[in-house]
Amino acid sequence: MIRAEPAVSVILCTRNRSRRLVPCLDRVADSGRRARAGWELVVVDNGSTDDTQEVLGAWAHDAGLDVQLVTEQRAGLSAARNRGIEASRGELLAFVDDDCLVEPDWLGAVVTAYQAVPRPDLVGGRVDLADDADARVSIRAFDDPLDIRDFGALCERLIGCNFSVRAEALRRIGRFDERLGVGTPSGSAEDFDVFYRLLKAGFRLRYEPSVQLRHAHGRRDPGEIAALGRQYARGRGALYAKHALMGDRALLRHFYWELQGLSGFGVKRDLASGAFAYLRERAVGRVPAPGAT
Repeated sequence: MIRAEPAVSVILCTRNRSRRLVPCLDRVADSGRRARAGWELVVVDNGSTDDTQEVLGAWAHDAGLDVQLVTEQRAGLSAARNRGIEASRGELLAFVDDDCLVEPDWLGAVVTAYQAVPRPDLVGGRVDLADDADARVSIRAFDDPLDIRDFGALCERLIGCNFSVRAEALRRIGRFDERLGVGTPSGSAEDFDVFYRLLKAGFRLRYEPSVQLRHAHGRRDPGEIAALGRQYARGRGALYAKHALMGDRALLRHFYWELQGLSGFGVKRDLASGAFAYLRERAVGRVPAPGAT
């Protein structure tokens, strides 16, 4: 039997979070059933060593949905997302993290957002806390829609745990850079790199609060929150280094002014550490995904 091509491919990457997967998957499935659009779910297991495979298999068996379960043994969120892209068939690619809980109308809102005029090529959604006791990090709780026109707005409004992109636009600029992101020395910024490359290439980026989910990140310990801040700083340093090597003076100026605006040594050190980490990755010949230069 030939399957109909879905309008949307929801791509969810996971690693060693089997105990938290089912609520996330159930919410995506519920949202998909409510949406008036064809869709598929692509779940990428990024080399889990717990019982993720068993949990996914049991859930997919009972879900009654168009589900693809794929694996990517190479460590790193970028590698996992690229594997998901390879397996997907949708015109729109919607990315959600495995510690997020989408709202019931999330998938329908994704589809509606791409019907706006002028039509966007990437849509970033609203991210609130799932538990108000958690630290207010890794969220984007803005009420107003916004067309993203510069790097500052991109960093403020967009986030990798809740965004979608036209598959054609991603083919044009290339996939995720596997030198960046969780599971690499840089630790983050694989999402900002894709956003920025789309922006530089002239694609339309938009923040749309109706595309909403809740982030159940569970971070409350001050030490853990500080470590996350350092991880984000390393990622920004790697991002700056990458685009500076490509002759991007605008982003190099962002790097300079961020360094100038910092009073503490710690964040400056983390920015520099991320930049050097990216340069080392290039020097040793780590190969990024095709087109992700």
